[in-house]
Amino acid sequence: MSVFHESDEWVSSDMRESWLDEKLWDDVDLTIFKEYALLTLQEIRKGIEQLMNISPKTIEYRLLITEIERRFLSIKNFIEEILGESFDLEEFDYEPLLDLKREEYLTKMLQLIQKAEEELKRNQIVDAIALILVGYEILETAFCTPCPSDAS
Repeated sequence: MSVFHESDEWVSSDMRESWLDEKLWDDVDLTIFKEYALLTLQEIRKGIEQLMNISPKTIEYRLLITEIERRFLSIKNFIEEILGESFDLEEFDYEPLLDLKREEYLTKMLQLIQKAEEELKRNQIVDAIALILVGYEILETAFCTPCPSDAS
């Protein structure tokens, strides 16, 4: 059972073509985004690995969740800034499952981050973006009740 629906294509062909045809990504933006996203995903992965060893009833746990959410949000904002639009998770091939245990969510989050990193390294930017946005949504729905970004 997975948190996200595994698919060969995370983004519809129409969305992929519209993003790529608009030529919104120049080489500098692409390089900066790729490097920033890889570094940020590494930090998120470290945070999730720490969460696996911390009791969810501690303040350290809540602070770490907030920090991970902040890092996901920074990538999401970068994506929206470059593409000039905000995203709804319904645009992606994603099936949320809300009946998993905390450890299962954390394991799935680690898998998702690893897949996003692989897609970035293969220059599959659109798929990496979809994975990052799904990761952000999973974090918000499974762990953040409420997250700081929900307060606005």
